[in-house]
Amino acid sequence: MILKICVRSKSNPGHHHFVSYDTDCGQVRCSCSDFDDIYCAHIDAPLRAGERGMVFEQDHETADRIMAMMPPIEPPVGWKASWQRNKAWRGLPTRKRAAPTKSTRHAALGISEEDMLRRPCVVFTGTFSVSRNELVAQAEQHGWRAAGMINFQTRALVVGEKAGGRKLRAAEAAGVEILSLASWSERISG
Repeated sequence: MILKICVRSKSNPGHHHFVSYDTDCGQVRCSCSDFDDIYCAHIDAPLRAGERGMVFEQDHETADRIMAMMPPIEPPVGWKASWQRNKAWRGLPTRKRAAPTKSTRHAALGISEEDMLRRPCVVFTGTFSVSRNELVAQAEQHGWRAAGMINFQTRALVVGEKAGGRKLRAAEAAGVEILSLASWSERISG
């Protein structure tokens, strides 16, 4: 017996493909490859990962039946499953990212945005005995600017207690100087 499900095309919104499962021989095929034995996202998403957003609603029950009947599918070596990034195809909500807000910190300091960006950059991570706002204010008073993450302009990472490893690893990889709060205080005072 052949069971079929209708799956929306990833690249062509108005089109669809049929995925068929032969219950007698256990073979899964897709119309995107003219039913050759080629593994594709139309097979991977609904029948291996159990996704239903791209399956026509009337075929959800059939997709569930196929998954229950067939042995587990192993994707080919090197399979990337790039369909996972396609939220619209998966039927997941998509929202646009908000545009980044421009910093007005330079105006509060009475300097131009260009001058602010020329300042050496420091990043703080972990918990400190003083507030983050106080650390940022101290840095700015001494000609530095603070950032939330390591970037190519970062000159120093100040590490407090319970510091996460991500910023520390990024700083090490970028060759950024890593300082304790005491070392940082000496640096900006001296």
